[in-house]
Amino acid sequence: MPPVFVSSQPVEGSEFLLIAGPDGGPLPKKVYDQVGLFISVEGVIERRGDLLVFRIDPDSIAAL
Repeated sequence: MPPVFVSSQPVEGSEFLLIAGPDGGPLPKKVYDQVGLFISVEGVIERRGDLLVFRIDPDSIAAL
């Protein structure tokens, strides 16, 4: 099951975005330690059909 990012504000009408690595593939393992935490992260959001995919930059993750 792919991970989901829950946004504090809607993005294009959705608060839930599938998370992908920077290349649109699986998340790098170094991101696993951040699962379930409140974080700030940068990346690119793209639409794939009716889904929003958040391609994150793992180096931008900061705990809140």
